[in-house]
Parts: sequence; C-alpha cells; structure tokens
Amino acid sequence: MTITRNSTTRSRQAQLELRITQDEEHLPEDARGLGPLMKRWGLSASPQECMWVIVYDSMLAVRTVMEVARGAHITVDLHLPTMLSAVLTAGCERFMLVHNHPNGTVTPTVADFQLTLDVMEAANACGLYFEDHIIVSPSGKTYSFVDSGFLKPAPYIKEGRNAAAPAR
Repeated sequence: MTITRNSTTRSRQAQLELRITQDEEHLPEDARGLGPLMKRWGLSASPQECMWVIVYDSMLAVRTVMEVARGAHITVDLHLPTMLSAVLTAGCERFMLVHNHPNGTVTPTVADFQLTLDVMEAANACGLYFEDHIIVSPSGKTYSFVDSGFLKPAPYIKEGRNAAAPAR
C-alpha cells in the first residue's frame, strides 16, 4: 500500500492527510480488525489523542484517512465542520471516526459518547452515512460504538435503489 503524507494547517489545527492510492485496501470485516490496520499505518501510537476520519466507498475501499483533530494526552476537541468537509471533499458519503486513547484503555468517556451523538446528528443533517466511532489503543485493541450497541448506522438506501450495503 502506498501512503502519501501531506501536512497542512487549518484553524490552528495540524492535519495529516493520508491518501490510499491502491484500490485493494479495504476495511476489515469488523472493528477488531481496524486496530491492527491503524497500528500498521502508524496512527494508533501517538502520545496525544488524535482523531481521524476514514472515508470509504460503497465497496468498502478506503479513499481517504485524514487526521481531523489533535489534542492533549487525555482529550481531543473535534471541529465538526472540519470533519464533515474531509468526508465531502473525498467525494464519498460513508465514513467512520477513529480516535486513540494513549493511556491504553479503550473505555469510552462521557465526552466520547457525546461526540458520537453530535457527529451522528451532523452526518444526518448532511445526508452522510456515519458508520461507526472506534477507539483504538496503542496495542491495537479497539472499542466500537456500533458493536457495543450505542450507535446504529442508518440503513444504506439511496434514492432509486434499495440495495443494502456490503456486509462488513
């Protein structure tokens, strides 16, 4: 897999954009497979909390992985318009949010739950499919808000067709 790294600054926020240039890179079947993928990309081991948006197409091919927020050791603040613009700029409508917990625990905080609700509301307002919010530890262990039952993505139904999304 080839990854191109471009550093930019927007609203005093450093962003690292990773472009996946091979169509063979697909998302794992479930959240447990995302931790090793994030580790392989070198994204889970940051000493500070970072948040990435993973944008992918209907065949689950990753199109863009972009860092949309960087915080302190135990906190990160996400600017929702920055996150939504990353999804819209990629030209896809499906995404998941991933952030790390540098302390090694993947137990969500109250702020993590609130963020998930805020992102779902924003995605719904824009007609985007927010598929999951995943917390990853430096070791690659994950917590999925979908697998835990807290988040239920909307069915994948587009105007003019009633096709279900491919199984993940």
